[in-house]
Amino acid sequence: MFFYTVPASAMPWYQYSLSFALYQIAHSSIISQVLSSALKDTSGHVFTHESYFNQVYIGARSPRHDPTFVYDGYLTALANLLNFLTQAGYMHQDAHVYMEIDGHLRNLLLIAHSRCASRIPLDLINDREWNLFLADFMQVLKP
Repeated sequence: MFFYTVPASAMPWYQYSLSFALYQIAHSSIISQVLSSALKDTSGHVFTHESYFNQVYIGARSPRHDPTFVYDGYLTALANLLNFLTQAGYMHQDAHVYMEIDGHLRNLLLIAHSRCASRIPLDLINDREWNLFLADFMQVLKP
């Protein structure tokens, strides 16, 4: 577990992060408590991963030689939520919300995988495609 001496909001990449998007959606009053709890939990796991790889990028941690560590970390951090969305979503009255969230997360994973496959670091602040998909994801609960 990592401990940080500065709040997440003081990290310039945070507002462009998946952890921030998950946190914002989790605090929406229009989703069920169960989904909110799952999103909050996942947000913490994703934040830990994003903090780690951003520290690697700025040289605060040793470089990783595995080109897929960013993608693999996201996949690990999202695994429980993706399983929950898939299993519970079909039986829930808000199945469309569950499936929308699942689809958006899988698209974001594709972007992370694409960056890793081409050995381009995922720059949360400057990656245009990431930011477009993330902005779309943030609108998932809007009618």
